[in-house]
Amino acid sequence: MIVVLDTQGNIKQSSRALQEGLNIFGNVYGKVQPDFTLSPVSDPSECSPVFLDAAAVFICVKQGKFEWAAPDVCAIRDLFYGKNGEGELVLGDDFFEIASHFPSLILDKESVQDFVRHGYLGPGQTFFKEICRVKVGTKITLGQGDVKEESLWQDSTQPKERTYEAFKGAFLSALELHHIGDQDGILLSAGCDSGLVAAAAALHF
Repeated sequence: MIVVLDTQGNIKQSSRALQEGLNIFGNVYGKVQPDFTLSPVSDPSECSPVFLDAAAVFICVKQGKFEWAAPDVCAIRDLFYGKNGEGELVLGDDFFEIASHFPSLILDKESVQDFVRHGYLGPGQTFFKEICRVKVGTKITLGQGDVKEESLWQDSTQPKERTYEAFKGAFLSALELHHIGDQDGILLSAGCDSGLVAAAAALHF
């Protein structure tokens, strides 16, 4: 998915997936409650990305204008952005499509060295200076033509219940939200993750 914005936040170009994603949002994704259970949400513009749970980037559009964008809380899908030569902000989860909007790119030697040494890129880094990667737990907004990053994570002094029953409730609420039923199939990988989903679905749904 890719979105191209002018300096005022107006959408000049967008993938069809953006509108489709907004249309199905209320049926597919949910809000994370304080006890880690999930509840459905129908209007993404009223929800902070820190409370959203899905393996996808989040792009919030309000009244035809870009509001904010953020990667998913589990960092499964990256969100990239950069300003091209015309001053347009290009953002989305398709790195190569974003790169195609730039006539040329400058290699970030420091990022390359970090990758060679450690085997991964640091927070916010890509191999090119013109393209940034949004850090996990961060959302970006567009103010006066400049991209701003805002941290969404806050230290919490409130203790969370870390028991089997608390985990069970949070886990089953995720299955309930996604409406797993008899008509659904589960691909088993012989690991504990898919096995746990299949077992819970068989016993409770």
